[in-house]
Amino acid sequence: MTHRAIAPAALLGGGLRCTLAALARAPGAAPRLDRIGWMPGKTEAIDRRFRAVTVSLILAGDGRVAVDGRRSALRAPALLVLRPGQHAAYAPHTAWDELFAVWSGPAAAVLPALGLGDGPALRPLAAPRLATAWAALLLQLAPAVTAPGVAEQLDLAALGLVRAAIGADAEPAALAPAARVRAAAAELRRRLGECIDLDAVAARHGFSPSQFRRACRAHLGLTPGAWLAAEREAAAERALAAGGTVRAVAAAAGFPDRRAFTRWWTRRTGHPPSRSRG
Repeated sequence: MTHRAIAPAALLGGGLRCTLAALARAPGAAPRLDRIGWMPGKTEAIDRRFRAVTVSLILAGDGRVAVDGRRSALRAPALLVLRPGQHAAYAPHTAWDELFAVWSGPAAAVLPALGLGDGPALRPLAAPRLATAWAALLLQLAPAVTAPGVAEQLDLAALGLVRAAIGADAEPAALAPAARVRAAAAELRRRLGECIDLDAVAARHGFSPSQFRRACRAHLGLTPGAWLAAEREAAAERALAAGGTVRAVAAAAGFPDRRAFTRWWTRRTGHPPSRSRG
């Protein structure tokens, strides 16, 4: 049986590998990433001795892992922490989705900065939703890694991911407002079918409600509520054009019933949703 976390493949996208070691960074307190990678649907086994601090976030799937000969079953969502010199052998039983991060620098400096002490190599996620939001932000930033300031933001996002995964303070305010707005927008897109407390979303990403409204206006062009409504409308339009039933689209867009969705859709578009069906 495959165990799914809350990160849809549609958001995290296809496989990606990104090397950061050679990039110049401004001085900062966050540990520096050497590289990251995203491997959806991974099936291959790993058997090697690790040379640097490596953290793997397993978001879906299950399998087995042996670190220095100590065997454990692995079930997503989970965090695998490997230290320099450790020998690890692990493999999926079912295909799993894995994001990995490798840090440069001595373990004696990197591990305390990440909040990783002498705990076990394999551990469940303390805050899977928040860790997944940080993972999504990492992968959204990675394609622009050579742009000014992005490498530093990746370092901070990786720090936030690990600290969220282990239940420590993820310090979201350390990221620039534009990056935090992107992370909040990614969370909202994943949750279009839910009843969303926008003030709670703002707090998770280091904003007060008024700061969140100003930041969204500045970086998305709309207030959070207006942006969310526009995203729901766009998602509903795509689903209707693909032939989805009005009832199913209403549920996916977060409406309590077909009638409420029909009223909302008609007010926004001037015609009933049935006219938009493919």
